[in-house]
Order: sequence, then structure tokens, then C-alpha cells
Amino acid sequence: MNGLVEFVFEDIAASNVAGMIAAFVPDVMSVSEVTRDGEPLPINWPFDSDALFSVLSSNEDAAVVINVRSLAIGDKSVRNATIRILRYGGVNDVSVLATSTDCKACGINTVDELFRWAKTISERYCVSNFYGGLDPAFDERTQLYSKSGVGPIVAL
Repeated sequence: MNGLVEFVFEDIAASNVAGMIAAFVPDVMSVSEVTRDGEPLPINWPFDSDALFSVLSSNEDAAVVINVRSLAIGDKSVRNATIRILRYGGVNDVSVLATSTDCKACGINTVDELFRWAKTISERYCVSNFYGGLDPAFDERTQLYSKSGVGPIVAL
């Protein structure tokens, strides 16, 4: 398989999103671009927990996109990934987009490894629901995993 994979974490408290982003992005040097609703933000913005909390606890809908040079998935580092933070109707969702080629290049070889990582992140940051798969990950036929376990696609 080769293509875009999406890892989704749904319904996260605003107070937990900053920690989650810090778990994904090792440092500000890993960030290449940040936008909110299409407008550029400073590269260090994702590391300002007060600014992030302000956006994610407001009554306004918002979309923050963070393009990174390096993203941590467990102890592995995936190159050139994107993090999307969506605030809508009082709910915060975070999704990570990467290519299966970049995942395999850093040594992620099994769906079980991705499931364990997503489950750990979900437990640590009190995520209501999580799943991952070929983009779009909500399509159950092309999921690598969901909250209940490994899905129908069993290899990257």
C-alpha cells in the first residue's frame, strides 16, 4: 500500500490539546508552517499553550494546520506530516496526515504498532474516540484501526 494515511483523535478537551501536540512535535525547529483559518501564524504558536487554549475553548469554529518536518509516533520520527486541529460546535478534534511511504521509511511496519500508539495517546489525553486509516480514515472499509482494535487493512 502507498498513499495518504490519517490518524484521527476526536472530542478532546481544550486543556489536553497542547500536551498532545507537544507529544507529536519534538521542538519548534520541526515546524515548517502554521495557519489558522488560512492565515499564517508564528512558527512557535503551537507551543504557546495559552494561545492554543484560547482558540480551542472559544465559541468560534477554527481550523489550525501545522505542517511539520518531523512528527513523533511513539519512538519513531515520521517526516513531512501535517497536524489539523479542528474546533467546531464546541468540540476539538486532532488529526495527523502522513504518507504510508514516510511511515514505513521511519520503521513503522505494523498496524498493531500504530494502534498501540493511538491507544496510548488517547488514554493519556482523554480522547473520546480514535481511528486511523487511508484518507479519509472515517471510511470503515479502509481503516487500519479504530478504538475497538485493528481494522480490515492490516499492513501499510
